[in-house]
Amino acid sequence: MAAAESGFMGGDTWKKPEKLGLMSSFIITSTYGDTSLWYYSYALAKELANRSHKVTIIITGQRNDLVSSETNPAIYTWPSVKPKTLSDFKFMQKLIKSVQPDCVIGYIAGINVSMIMSWLNGVNVRMAYYQIISRAIERDTDLSKGIIFFQRMRKKIVYKLTNNLIAVSKACAVDLIRTYNVPSKKVNILPLLIDDFGTKQRFVNRCQKIVCVARLDHNKGQDILIKAIPSIVKDNPGLKTFFIGDGPYKKIYEELVNEIDMEGNVIFTGKISLAETKAHMASALALILPTRDDALPLVIPEAMSVGTPVIACNVGGIPEIIDDHVTGLLFSQENHKELSQKVIELLNDLALWKKLSKNGLEHFIRYRSMQNISNHADYFENLVRSA
Repeated sequence: MAAAESGFMGGDTWKKPEKLGLMSSFIITSTYGDTSLWYYSYALAKELANRSHKVTIIITGQRNDLVSSETNPAIYTWPSVKPKTLSDFKFMQKLIKSVQPDCVIGYIAGINVSMIMSWLNGVNVRMAYYQIISRAIERDTDLSKGIIFFQRMRKKIVYKLTNNLIAVSKACAVDLIRTYNVPSKKVNILPLLIDDFGTKQRFVNRCQKIVCVARLDHNKGQDILIKAIPSIVKDNPGLKTFFIGDGPYKKIYEELVNEIDMEGNVIFTGKISLAETKAHMASALALILPTRDDALPLVIPEAMSVGTPVIACNVGGIPEIIDDHVTGLLFSQENHKELSQKVIELLNDLALWKKLSKNGLEHFIRYRSMQNISNHADYFENLVRSA
């Protein structure tokens, strides 16, 4: 966290460049925290600022100690924890008038407010990220069909106010077009990038453990992995399975582990830091992702960054990053028997393990590493220039 935070209070004070024609103004909205999404959006802001653009970040979290209006990137927090109140609209209006952005980029937090106010104020480039498949949201929500319909209609309106939408995977792009009737010409694919955390941790000694990193809910499918554990342990009695994360299904999954008498082989860590999570992945034999649907989970490139092979369900955007038996292993949806076979296959074949570790790491460095942030900055610069 220290590297990313160092720019908050110690960032360079922004100075107006001599050649005004080379400068653009960007506003980026993001969630703040120990997450890959925050690190990516902040790295993008820093890269654009290094190119003499004026960049303003608006974050959630009510962290007034992080506000730094005189630096580039400048940093503000929304008035509300969840930006949707009148005060948030007024705040965005005032900020747009102040910094006169050429481009507003919304990452989850404040997308509705920022896109509406950008459109009302005539900002040239208005773009929103789309990174959660609608089916995954609806599977775990307690909201009624009426409220879900209302939220979808609201999103359709917001997306009409954008002139660019960015999906993190092809599956996400298809879902965006079909669910919200977005014209395909407005949709582009640009996966989020991940810090190359693995340089110090990818070669540590591996333990007899596998890890599942995800929120504990129905869509993430931890129950599928739990059902596979007895068969896996039968061939590998000393193996431990770590479930990393928290969520509403924690008690349900703990009870399921008790029912199959696997308490000695399963550990629920609860919510831990990103650094601790990656340390667990770096010392594991595999990352297991039994999700029932997903856009393109960031945990996959995170595992690749530390050379840990990934075994994941063949759904959503996952096969766009996992090529079966090349960069990882895939299994069929809801099929715990096939999952157990894949885990056993990987654990019993050292040559396969090394191949997947090597290929996964190479894929990460080439396509998903933060080393590629300059290419992403190029993309946003070109959008502004062509607007």
